[in-house]
Amino acid sequence: MSNFRQGDSLEDQLREEERLAAAMRRRRRRRWLIPLICIFLALCILFLILYFLNKPEPSLTPEPTEPAERRITILAAGDVCLNAQMMTQARTANGYDFSDFFLPITRDVAAADLAIVNVEGTFCGEPYNVVQANYPESLLTALATCGFDVVQTANSYSIENGLTGLVSTKQFIQAQGLDALGTFVSQEDRQQSGGILIKEVGGVRIALIGLTKGTNGLRLPAGAEYSVNLLFRDYDTNYSDVDKDAILALLDAAREARPDLIICMVHWGSEYSSEISDAQKEIANLLLDNGADAIIGTHPHRVGLIEWKDFPTLERYHETGVVAYSIGDLLSSADREDAHQGCMLRLTVTKEDGVAKISDVSYLPVYSAYPSESLGQERFTVYDTRNAISLYESSHYDRVSRALYQELLEAVEDMKEATGSDLLAEGE
Repeated sequence: MSNFRQGDSLEDQLREEERLAAAMRRRRRRRWLIPLICIFLALCILFLILYFLNKPEPSLTPEPTEPAERRITILAAGDVCLNAQMMTQARTANGYDFSDFFLPITRDVAAADLAIVNVEGTFCGEPYNVVQANYPESLLTALATCGFDVVQTANSYSIENGLTGLVSTKQFIQAQGLDALGTFVSQEDRQQSGGILIKEVGGVRIALIGLTKGTNGLRLPAGAEYSVNLLFRDYDTNYSDVDKDAILALLDAAREARPDLIICMVHWGSEYSSEISDAQKEIANLLLDNGADAIIGTHPHRVGLIEWKDFPTLERYHETGVVAYSIGDLLSSADREDAHQGCMLRLTVTKEDGVAKISDVSYLPVYSAYPSESLGQERFTVYDTRNAISLYESSHYDRVSRALYQELLEAVEDMKEATGSDLLAEGE
């Protein structure tokens, strides 16, 4: 509609026409723009609908699950004792080095998930004296290098050099990254541990208890009853009065720690005898009846019976426990031939659905060889018996002499008779 008025000039009329034309153009643009915006919005909505309809589910990180089955091995070795000849062999320009004594068994020990050894001696620093059972701490270095994790210190020599020796022994052991088993440097040390040692290996929680029948006839100083786990009240005389209360207190502490297994390392029996006393049988039943899954003995310096025993009353996921009355010596200082044959007991533990049990028991024979002209042996060496036999039969005659080879063959047969079973580890 024209807004011309009479009297407007031609110039005014032209401006008005231009204004009207511009307004018309704007109306035409708006008429097309609104539908385009609507179409664009519709496409955006459609895209969003299709996106959410086809949106992939977020990938959830699965919760970590327990392995269907865990399997570990525990290796226990017998007594380690030193004599003057061994000290001479280990002497170096800078001190003592016992590493080569244990080289032949290093593979077996290192392969275990947990390895335990009993050392009949103390570590008090220089001057060293094997008669007083004060050994160089480098012996601990050699044992740690070999692969051992725990040193049993509850044995005949726990207080051979007094409480000071007991304390320094534990300190030297811990300085090597090892654990001491069965002795305690203070009342607080004992209370904090409950008298036991807990080791968690490969997802299996193990309670270890170290106990000894006595301390070489020595009596613990008054007020230091906390220092050693003892099996008997009359530990300095007759070894006949079993200290049931003390043993049960240790088992209670072990069960309260909620382990998967309880293993008792006991220093008991009579030296150079495989006879099992009534007191040992009583103790074994007491331990098994109150939570122990395995009992491993040292002290007799010769190998003894290994057997499965039914659990008397305590409900278990498995029905039997293992008792090895004696596993003999690892490194023997004795002059007796039968003291040089020992074994390392190997327990295979499986844990499935939260339940652990000892699924297999075997032993690895070891031979503590000593310098002998008749055996062609020049040095003290702890042999993996069957590996040494295998090397000889593979023509590695430089490893052992023919005489020693024959000795090792006899040792394997003696082991079967002594243990009452053929539990030789397979694949060795």
